Amino acid sequence: MKIPTRVRYAARILVHLTTKGGDSATQIEISEATGVTKPYVDKLLQQLRHCKMVKSVRGRKGGYKLGKKPESVTVAKIYEAMEGPFSLAPCQVKRCPRKRQCPTVEVWQQAAAAAHKELAKYTLSDLAKIECTKAL
Repeated sequence: MKIPTRVRYAARILVHLTTKGGDSATQIEISEATGVTKPYVDKLLQQLRHCKMVKSVRGRKGGYKLGKKPESVTVAKIYEAMEGPFSLAPCQVKRCPRKRQCPTVEVWQQAAAAAHKELAKYTLSDLAKIECTKAL
């Protein structure tokens, strides 16, 4: 299983905003802090703003800040915000004519449920604590 790049980068952006403690950050600051190019940061921020995970702040000290409490945002929610429903196989989210006789469908469902459960264990607060520890 491979976590898509935009999910990983969105998580980096959100962790950075979490470490700001409620202060806003510009796209340039976010790009420099996360190592994600500014055009990609802009694209991800649009999507994160659409799902209310971040909000934009206007004015001289404008930029972006978290739109939700960091303890309420799990890695699973970040994944779903960026990619839609969590799945390992297309048949989990799309209609498949073979689903009833497919010998592997239950394996994919159980594996996806286990992975989703693991991703749901970690919040932005947890990741920010890890980030701060690594910065020391």
